[in-house]
Amino acid sequence: MKRPHDAGRSTPDSQGHPPRPDASSLQDVWSGWTDETIPALFTHLYLFRLAAHMVLPPAELRAIANKVGQLTRDLKNMNDPDDEGTPP
Repeated sequence: MKRPHDAGRSTPDSQGHPPRPDASSLQDVWSGWTDETIPALFTHLYLFRLAAHMVLPPAELRAIANKVGQLTRDLKNMNDPDDEGTPP
């Protein structure tokens, strides 16, 4: 079977770096992409990869997901400029 033409592929720039998608192309796919949703997406993809390759029991996956969620919340709270008070 003949492979289709690679017209949709992009080429690296003159310094060899792959092209970065611009924010508008991400917004075209889903308007909810933000600086918070993209890391969450990759976290979930990583957990699925763990599940597929290591075949972890569901309880362990939930524990990992809970820990990652807590770490994400902690990082967000540490970087929140509006929250200058003491932590709860």
